[in-house]
Parts: sequence; structure tokens; C-alpha cells
Amino acid sequence: RLKAHENFPSYTVEAENHESIHNHSAYAYVEGDS
Repeated sequence: RLKAHENFPSYTVEAENHESIHNHSAYAYVEGDS
């Protein structure tokens, strides 16, 4: 969806999820250009 937006010529998304039940975390990092 961000690629279709002319207001965002480039973008970076970073997310981390800390699991409370299991002993692990998930991490994601994405960069893009429109």
C-alpha cells in the first residue's frame, strides 16, 4: 500500500514482538522505494 502513496517516496518499517508465553521474540525490518 505504501508503494501506491506518492506522499511516501521511500519507507522503513521495523517491528519487534516479545512473546510472554514462549521464550522467544520475533523481529522484522523492511525498506522500500515507491
